[in-house]
Amino acid sequence: MIIVPPRPEIHAWNGFRYAGDVLHDAAIILLLCHCFQKSVAGLSARAQWMYLILYVSRYLDILQEQSAYLVVHKLAFSGSTLVVLLCFHFFCETYDRDADTCPGWALALMALLALTLLACPWLGEGTLEILWTWSQLLEGFVMVPQYVCSYRNAKRGRVDSRGVSAWICLMGAYRLFYLLHWLYMRSWSSVYWDPTTWLSGILNVCLFADYVLCLLAGVSCLRRITLSFDDGLRQVGDELRDRLGGCLLSCEKMP
Repeated sequence: MIIVPPRPEIHAWNGFRYAGDVLHDAAIILLLCHCFQKSVAGLSARAQWMYLILYVSRYLDILQEQSAYLVVHKLAFSGSTLVVLLCFHFFCETYDRDADTCPGWALALMALLALTLLACPWLGEGTLEILWTWSQLLEGFVMVPQYVCSYRNAKRGRVDSRGVSAWICLMGAYRLFYLLHWLYMRSWSSVYWDPTTWLSGILNVCLFADYVLCLLAGVSCLRRITLSFDDGLRQVGDELRDRLGGCLLSCEKMP
């Protein structure tokens, strides 16, 4: 099995990809508008940190020769995420810290484990290729902290603002159109084979569909699973922290 990542060939630039990029751009603009109202209420800082890590690891090829279109978008995505994270610092009094509980480190570790199991045996393109593939896998989990934040707010009777809900929907729609873009590429060329990206996209779309179902009908198939998963991860993290803290204290007491 050989993993062939998307290349800037002619068939890769189709209407689905451009539509996905437009939706992504609109989502970023809407997110910035929400933050510039001096509020980060309903947003997950952990999700934004994961997006920043994702963009940095994926766009390390920014200095390589490529189209201005790609360079502008890569800088815009990374820069806007950094601005949003600064807004969490300046408007921290509006941050729903008690709802933003999902440990991003665990999701990044899961993406690394998936990379080891699914991709590493067939990689051989160097560090940039490995980081690019890891970022693709990470994107499958990157919105989970935001969904956890929204579900916990809903459980407490808090409703996300229209801006936050619209941003989540635009991000989900962007991934949906990219999934259609990958299907188009596969139908156009039998050589194109990128299961790690497809797996990430399918996971994105499934989580997004569940969020939309919860938003419109108040019914969610994955909300209980998502919150239980988050509670389990937090419990494991607390136990590890307690054990490490106990080990450090024991070492300090040793002569």
